[in-house]
Amino acid sequence: MKKRNMLPCSVFSVLKVPQYSNRDYNQFSIQISTKISKHATKRNFLKRLFFDFIKENNYLQKQSN
Repeated sequence: MKKRNMLPCSVFSVLKVPQYSNRDYNQFSIQISTKISKHATKRNFLKRLFFDFIKENNYLQKQSN
């Protein structure tokens, strides 16, 4: 995690980490602060919305090497 880049927003942060060479797809991570909601179910709902957006826009397609 030392080589990560964090893209902070007021609501959530997106972590950008280098890809593993043996993966043929893009990977994403998101952190949602407890300031948004103390309930994990609400934070998980927001994460699912984020990942649904990624799937709909084909960001999980294979990498071009």
